[in-house]
Amino acid sequence: MRRSILLMGPLAFGAITWSSVAFVGGYAGASPTQHITPGSVWTATDTNNGGCEVQTIGENHTWVADDHANGGDAGTYTGGAARVTETWTAGETTGQVFKDHWDQKKDEYKGSGSRPGFGTFKTTLVPGATPGCPHNG
Repeated sequence: MRRSILLMGPLAFGAITWSSVAFVGGYAGASPTQHITPGSVWTATDTNNGGCEVQTIGENHTWVADDHANGGDAGTYTGGAARVTETWTAGETTGQVFKDHWDQKKDEYKGSGSRPGFGTFKTTLVPGATPGCPHNG
């Protein structure tokens, strides 16, 4: 009887350890860091033309530009971890879309944007308010 307990002990421990490692590994991969959160401030830039604006992230995946009270831009976003897509829903650039991915080396989002009648351009979305924004390129 004692032999079966000794034989079962390491096998049971091994199974528990393996399950725990598999669970932790699966959980870590499923939860990338959420960079964009309500209350955070970001600067969105059209790097081709130099236009930029400072955005404050709101609740329910929304954002407003600093000049929103004077008819400036506002919009929505999806993602906010490895990727983010911003869509302008108010202001002079309504319909503009940024599709960016997180650049871990630079701690910023980089990608491309498009606007009806304007074409495509390179974009960045960096944490914080960049001095000199908002301005149009």
